[in-house]
Amino acid sequence: MRTDIKYISITGVLLLILLTACSEESGWENIVGTNKYLQIEGEIAGTDVVTKVTGDDLGTNIRFTEGDQIGFYSFHKNKCTGGTQSSHPDSETCDKEYLKNEPLSYSISSGTSKFVFISENVQNVIMNTLGLTFAYYPYSDAKPADNYLPVDDHTHYIHIFNEDYEKNGGYQIEDILTATKRQYSDVNYTFGHQFSMVLIFLGKGFTPEKNKALTVHLTEKVIGAHITRKWNGNAEQFTFTVDKVPTDNETTGLSAFKTRKIENYKLSETEKESRTVYPVILPSGMEIDYIEATDVNGNIQKIRSVKETLPELKSGWKYPMTIRMDGIVPTVYPHEIEPWGEPTKIEVDKLPGIYTPDDFEKWLALYNTYIADKKDIPEEKQDSLEKYGDYTEQKKWIFYLRDSIDCSKIESTSGTLIKRLVEGVTLDGGNHILKNLMLDLKDSEPEQGMGLIGEITDGGYLQNLRMEFVTVRSKSSDKPSGCIAARISGGQITNCTVRQAIMICKSTSGILAGEMTNGSVDNCKFHGMVQAPFYPLPKEEYKGIVGKIDAGTIIDNNLTNHVIFIEAE
Repeated sequence: MRTDIKYISITGVLLLILLTACSEESGWENIVGTNKYLQIEGEIAGTDVVTKVTGDDLGTNIRFTEGDQIGFYSFHKNKCTGGTQSSHPDSETCDKEYLKNEPLSYSISSGTSKFVFISENVQNVIMNTLGLTFAYYPYSDAKPADNYLPVDDHTHYIHIFNEDYEKNGGYQIEDILTATKRQYSDVNYTFGHQFSMVLIFLGKGFTPEKNKALTVHLTEKVIGAHITRKWNGNAEQFTFTVDKVPTDNETTGLSAFKTRKIENYKLSETEKESRTVYPVILPSGMEIDYIEATDVNGNIQKIRSVKETLPELKSGWKYPMTIRMDGIVPTVYPHEIEPWGEPTKIEVDKLPGIYTPDDFEKWLALYNTYIADKKDIPEEKQDSLEKYGDYTEQKKWIFYLRDSIDCSKIESTSGTLIKRLVEGVTLDGGNHILKNLMLDLKDSEPEQGMGLIGEITDGGYLQNLRMEFVTVRSKSSDKPSGCIAARISGGQITNCTVRQAIMICKSTSGILAGEMTNGSVDNCKFHGMVQAPFYPLPKEEYKGIVGKIDAGTIIDNNLTNHVIFIEAE
């Protein structure tokens, strides 16, 4: 690890660990393949005061450097398909042969000048089939103690000790960095501190000359940590747990940890003079029994008022305190706790795509002006469009949704957001969500109909899109309405879902589309309520999904209909 990382903007509260479960529609991922070795990008968000910095300057941030290794876990085996617990029972090989503690090394990606984490063993990865992934730094293949018993086959030991006893003068906890994310293709991990940092300053009665290091004693022994791969309903989840035993257990575990000693440190920019500080990394949730320090008279003092005065230790926070002698009694004076590192956004190479509501509106304006109407695109507008997608050698566009978008403040005056999804255009939702979309023109007449898309035409391709809490209201009696599209005259819709939809319309209406005259739909799910006129359909299970079908194909064995249809009078 090395100091001197560049950052570009403040982003609010620092998100230091992302151990969150994904939604229950977890299996509908775009199949993106590569014949290269498994590789991911990763940076560290707002880190300082860590064990791996060059030198002891606590005010600098760090970055990964060549040769650093992380341990990588995937929820599923490579090329596994399906996405819920029922479709992935633990008896399946998908849920037994997933990647476990695969070492990835920080090195230059082949054919580029970019540093990424690369596996030396895993090839031909289809990233989206891996499901939720978990990574930690620093990688270790150390084995647990003989009496360390895993919970089950999906519990995996994480080594958290820095055992260079002679160098440190005692045991220390490693600065474990963790990250978890559902892989889309080559995306960035943001690693954050899994543990807490306690900063101890010396006050009256103590001097740095008498203390090369301090010893922090915990109320319990730490024996290691583990991650657990488990289902939370139909959601995939990795959880990180520190393993501990009572201090009277004589066979295993550590309860005493040495601090480091750092000179010339300022807790804040307002401090006029620098001081010596004694930092120690501790697992979150642990309690300090006492701190052992030597006073100015050479006597060993046990400062025992720590757990009564210090707040609960939480991941990603620094807990400064001063120890001092009040008469003959050693006392702890806590300071205000701080985030462990500034809440910064790391400057990395961002993949093209739509990340925010503002991005979405800018993309809509460009797309509807030039591509939907098949106009010539000026060079400067071509560059702008390439911020949101790729223009292939075959002169086709692929636009990517890179994050979920709240559409509550996005308005439509035409009844649709996207005029047409035309030939040579793919909109890839990346399994992200467009939520809170409201389409309601009151008494105005829509231009084409109502829907996210006015029309999906031959050669247009929509995939991996999720929509939630969609409302469509239309008083038009001759313009079709849909949540995804007003009309489908061709193209393909694959791996899409609409949930919590409400449609109240006076024309042909369905959560997929108001009218369908051609095209195909595969592996899609629909949930909501439709109140609209009823037109005869080829199959009963299409009711509420499509208002009217003249032709086209819906692949029945991959279609889920949870729509309540109310026929309007």
